[in-house]
Amino acid sequence: PKCPDIPEFLYKSVQQLAEHDTQGTRNVHIRTYDIEGCFPNMPKEAITWAMRDLANHFKHQGYKGVWVPNANSQGCQWTEPRRKNVHGKWIEWDVMLEVLEFALQNAFVRMPDGRILQQVKGIPMGDPLSPGMTIGTCAWMEREWMNGLHPNSQKYFRAARYMDVILMITRGPQAWDEEAFLKDFT
Repeated sequence: PKCPDIPEFLYKSVQQLAEHDTQGTRNVHIRTYDIEGCFPNMPKEAITWAMRDLANHFKHQGYKGVWVPNANSQGCQWTEPRRKNVHGKWIEWDVMLEVLEFALQNAFVRMPDGRILQQVKGIPMGDPLSPGMTIGTCAWMEREWMNGLHPNSQKYFRAARYMDVILMITRGPQAWDEEAFLKDFT
């Protein structure tokens, strides 16, 4: 979602959570969470697992790779364009994973004093693939967390992530342990 979508997301979420409640919107809680140090603190193993799992997910849906156009005006697409005069590159999942893993394991920086250091933790700082790695890994972690939730809990919250900021809206009955839910989330 984009930032201009936030007001509509808030309105719809509050309405959905209050729909079957006699108290309406009185006990709705809205919180924001920042994924502090998202790039440098994300475990490389999680990034690798996430990228492999997402690629397998797309493969099972029948997508063989991604068409990446040369021009900024076009977006990536799941199939190669039919026209031959379109410039870009078709990248299969296995190749994409090799490139991502290489970038992840080979992030080096030259320090002002001439030393060359390897970044051994987190997403490669300054790499053009880093935003995609971050978004994909966060989405994978969210999906894993959601799959582990008790189905009853899913009725009492709505959430959306905007880059590394999470907007969480909760409203639950007294029998639902909101505090434990939020502790598990954070």
